Amino acid sequence: MDKKDIKKNILDLEYKKYLQMLNISLILGTTGLIPFLISFVWYKDRVIFGLSITAAIMALAYIWYKITEEKLEEISKKIEEL
Repeated sequence: MDKKDIKKNILDLEYKKYLQMLNISLILGTTGLIPFLISFVWYKDRVIFGLSITAAIMALAYIWYKITEEKLEEISKKIEEL
């Protein structure tokens, strides 16, 4: 194998890693609704607390999603250049 193939394989593995991270961030974002729903159903006086937890989890998931998406774009450009 020449260096170009090795570099491409490394970039492919890195791309797969970031795809997994993207999936995790999406799962984290959707499961961020669970604390809100639980607090709303069982503890009607703690809705603000559940909403704040949900907002924090979803904000972190969104930030993580955007960072991962940018990394995937960078890797895609590097692969195209090879």
